[in-house]
Amino acid sequence: MAQRRHITPSNYREAGVNILNLPSEILDFIYSILCLHCSYENAVGAPYNLIRVAVRHQSALSSLSRTCSRLRDHAQPVLFHAYYSEISRILPPMDALTSGRLDDRNSIAFRTQFSQLRRHINEKNRTYLFLRTLLDRPDLTICVRGFYGGDENTLYYLDTRSLMSRAPNLRVLVAPDCETSATPEEDAPLGESKWTWDLTFRCLTRLSTDCISCEQLREILKECPVLEDLEYYGKFFLEKDILSPEKHLPNVKQNLKRLCYSVLGDGSIGRISYELRDMVHGYVYPSWVCLPALETLEIERILLYGSRCNLKEQDDMEILEDDRHEDPTDVWGFRPSSQNPRNAILSEIKMGKTTPEDFLSRLPPSIKMLRIGQISLWPAMYRDAIMLAEQAPTRFPNLQELRLEVATDEAEDHVSEADDYPWEADELSRPVYEDEDSDD
Repeated sequence: MAQRRHITPSNYREAGVNILNLPSEILDFIYSILCLHCSYENAVGAPYNLIRVAVRHQSALSSLSRTCSRLRDHAQPVLFHAYYSEISRILPPMDALTSGRLDDRNSIAFRTQFSQLRRHINEKNRTYLFLRTLLDRPDLTICVRGFYGGDENTLYYLDTRSLMSRAPNLRVLVAPDCETSATPEEDAPLGESKWTWDLTFRCLTRLSTDCISCEQLREILKECPVLEDLEYYGKFFLEKDILSPEKHLPNVKQNLKRLCYSVLGDGSIGRISYELRDMVHGYVYPSWVCLPALETLEIERILLYGSRCNLKEQDDMEILEDDRHEDPTDVWGFRPSSQNPRNAILSEIKMGKTTPEDFLSRLPPSIKMLRIGQISLWPAMYRDAIMLAEQAPTRFPNLQELRLEVATDEAEDHVSEADDYPWEADELSRPVYEDEDSDD
């Protein structure tokens, strides 16, 4: 029996192998391997190392598209599934190119930075060419499944309507720094703006955005019937514009599986806490129980316990400080942070004003992963996490991971205690501190 000839890059022609002879299904499969969006569920938000690979694969698809009409018919639609750019990663600091002595500009470092600047300009030109092609070629715009804006130089929502209106199959939209407040009605009172949204995303399953109000988000979500993944970073003061699932997510709450919601913006706990001290006492924070399909919830401590203290709590803290002669001791068995001993007093106040049930009653039974960030008052969070561990088997049977990201070192000695509780979670994460490097 004749043996099958081994095919190598040097003898494939003699063996009669020709890519043009492959069935269309095989070609489509090969090209899908070169498409990050086809290979990864959250491709638009992929890490930088995958983006670099995706850019090289796009170059390969582009070359195949220019080979012949048959390959172009298969490769070009895949090429336009999503666009990836390295713009935000390759731009060097401008002062590195303009400062220093003239002799320094012959150095390897300077030449490297100048090369990066040229790449940045080339990437910009490539991005504009991509967008221009989509506007001129409706047949290719229909192929778009993911649209990504990576930095402050990307297009605004209102500027991209003409593009997105021609991409009915869009599945992922990552659009940071939308700056809708840059419109003429930016000075209008909240909720009275004439801002409207008239595009329907019948295939959109993931949306990531910021710098828009909750009302503007609600208008967009009205036209996203199958959305499952929402990342929203609020722009306005918490007491004026806080996301309410019942009010702002009515059209997506039945299907929503993941919600990542931040109100801190630039992450400045001190600034936000100061601004929120005037918040009305007794303000009711949002409940996520009305999201029956929610599996992943990522929020900040401030959405569970409010600001560090409001005006009434500020007065209480001053009274306690006077009683203790500014010498706070351990409160509820926890040693206060050496960097901010007043946390102990604030923790005592919060412990008296909240209960574990306040925390647990806001979580949906379907939750699988809970991530709470920017925790600055650890004792209350620790108390509630222990209660969550105790009741998880009955109230939250699907819970697999709890991530607590704390801003102080008070939690280090108490993590192992939570591990001893009889729940079936795959992971109770160690606390993540603000000054530690994180891959998230």
